[in-house]
Amino acid sequence: MKIDIKVITPENFKGDVEDLLPVYNEHSDYRIDLKGRDLKRLYSGTREVPIKVVDKTLDKGYFNLRSFERALIGTGLIIKIPKNYELQIRSKSDLTLKKGLLIIDSPNIIDCNYTEEVCFAICNITNYNLRVNFNEVFAQGVLCPIVKITEWGGNE
Repeated sequence: MKIDIKVITPENFKGDVEDLLPVYNEHSDYRIDLKGRDLKRLYSGTREVPIKVVDKTLDKGYFNLRSFERALIGTGLIIKIPKNYELQIRSKSDLTLKKGLLIIDSPNIIDCNYTEEVCFAICNITNYNLRVNFNEVFAQGVLCPIVKITEWGGNE
């Protein structure tokens, strides 16, 4: 299946645009690896933290995520999902286990009506500050068909 994709380049991106395209996971024939490209929002507790607080490291290609902080990460991709399909964004199990970064709301669902940059939220589930490097594979995506229920039954 051919999927239309638009690559957007974040301000702090230094590299080849081809590197932004998703690739299939080397251990799977149906999951694509999604890299984090840009910090969109940052939350600590119930308050949003101004990105300017971490600006000094963003130009170096990383930021620090404190214990239980959450960050919205942009992929640099606008993916046109076909009608009757959804893109499910899931955690990478080794990233969760080894580093303590978890995709929130996994699977995060991107449907055919969504036309913005594909983003996902991560959470530091450790008691330590973690360095989050851009251009690292954070998530995996699976394109899944959707079957709509056309009739309800069984209440007879």
